Amino acid sequence: MEAGQLIDEDTAKFVAKKGAFIVPTLVTIFALIELGEKLGFPPESMEKAKIAFDGALGGLEKMKKAGVKIAYGTDLRLASDQACQWAG
Repeated sequence: MEAGQLIDEDTAKFVAKKGAFIVPTLVTIFALIELGEKLGFPPESMEKAKIAFDGALGGLEKMKKAGVKIAYGTDLRLASDQACQWAG
C-alpha cells in the first residue's frame, strides 16, 4: 500500500491483520518543511505542511503500534535533489 501516512487506528489494525505492507510517502512533506520558505511558500502553506507532517509522524506511530509492516521506497529522489538545488 502506497502512502498511508495519515492512517487511522482502525485502518492500521486492518492492514496489520491482512499482513500488507505500507510504504509511507514522507519525503514530500519533509522537503516542504525543510525548503518551503526558501522556495517562497506562504506562511499559510507552511502551517498546513507542519500540520500534515505532525499527522504523518502520528500515522507512523499508529502503524508501529498496530504491527503494520513498513517498507521504504520512493520515486521522488530526483525531485527532492532538484528542490535542494533550487533552494540553494
